[in-house]
Amino acid sequence: MNRNPFNIKLTNRLVLIIALIVFALNQLPFLLDMRPVMYDEPWYMNPAYNLLNGKGLVNDLVGSGGNVNYIAPMIMAGFMALFGTNLLVARCAAVCCGFVAVVILHLIMNELNVNKWARGITYGVFLSISIINSVFRYVRPEFAVALFVLIGLLFACRYHRTHSLGDALGLAISIYVASCSHPYALYLFALIGCALLWDVICTKDWKRMFHMMLFVLSAILVIV
Repeated sequence: MNRNPFNIKLTNRLVLIIALIVFALNQLPFLLDMRPVMYDEPWYMNPAYNLLNGKGLVNDLVGSGGNVNYIAPMIMAGFMALFGTNLLVARCAAVCCGFVAVVILHLIMNELNVNKWARGITYGVFLSISIINSVFRYVRPEFAVALFVLIGLLFACRYHRTHSLGDALGLAISIYVASCSHPYALYLFALIGCALLWDVICTKDWKRMFHMMLFVLSAILVIV
């Protein structure tokens, strides 16, 4: 017997809502005082503060870093413009990116036709890993990296199905943005690129080599 597609979508969305509630209960309490401020947090808040105050995307605190890996500071600057300049707002920016990441995970599982039980397990693993909790709680560039890597993975799944230029461009932009959050994202996208290249070789769909070159160009732009 075929299950009603509407009921399946409704169930999947309910599972998503539960996951978002669990994420909120896990991340938001004691967000400000769960640990002291560590050196990387002011390192990345500093260029966000400077950008907000018209000084440009520069780090005048010490060294560099926050101005080079600039996506997270730009996100934080947006939150500071709306809600004020303090540590709580900066950490809330990371939490909000976590909420979006959970939704992107939902869309990826939709693309892969994952059933409700596997979704529950996936959410459970994702939300229980300590590094995930840290990434989407502290003012470090990893919260932007993780979000845009997931967005890139979504476009990669879509591209594997559609072979469309639109999904190829979405993946190329995700490569650029995630790697400008922190360049180690290039390693993850290199694995995704290898899988897509292998698919091109196996199917002998050589016209998609142009799309492969888009991905390489995006990575080169990050380095430049």
